[in-house]
Amino acid sequence: MKKLSWIFLALLILVLALAGVFLSLQSSRSEVDVESTLTEEQIESAEASAEAALNPIALPEIVPTESATESVPELNPVKKTNPFAGGYKNPFGSN
Repeated sequence: MKKLSWIFLALLILVLALAGVFLSLQSSRSEVDVESTLTEEQIESAEASAEAALNPIALPEIVPTESATESVPELNPVKKTNPFAGGYKNPFGSN
């Protein structure tokens, strides 16, 4: 019984391998057939479309009217929130 299962497994692997080879040969033949049915106009059109899609579009140059740092107000949150600025008096000092 054990030999029968090994034989069955070997045959199954052989059949699957042959099916894989057959399908790969069929797919390579179908690709060649599709390429041979295309006309020259279709091939040129596809090449032109691919070239147009792959080439970047030239963008116009943007010239800023003013510098971004000129219009920004001077804000320093540390200077506004310092609790010791001007209000600290040394209790042991002689003033």
